[in-house]
Amino acid sequence: MPVILHPRDYDRWLDREETERLPLDLLRPYESEEMEVYEANPKVNNVRNNGPEMMRAAEKAAEDGELPL
Repeated sequence: MPVILHPRDYDRWLDREETERLPLDLLRPYESEEMEVYEANPKVNNVRNNGPEMMRAAEKAAEDGELPL
């Protein structure tokens, strides 16, 4: 399962200067009501497919203001 962070936690997650307080508390389940679902290209399920068309639905959602890429 990938780690899903809130934007407020990005800086802390990426801060490599901080060694006393590791961001382990950020490894928690993301609230399902905060998630959004977008239709993926069916070709995504095949590792042989790798190209910009894999992201077209997400790019369209971002252009429409529905997904913050």
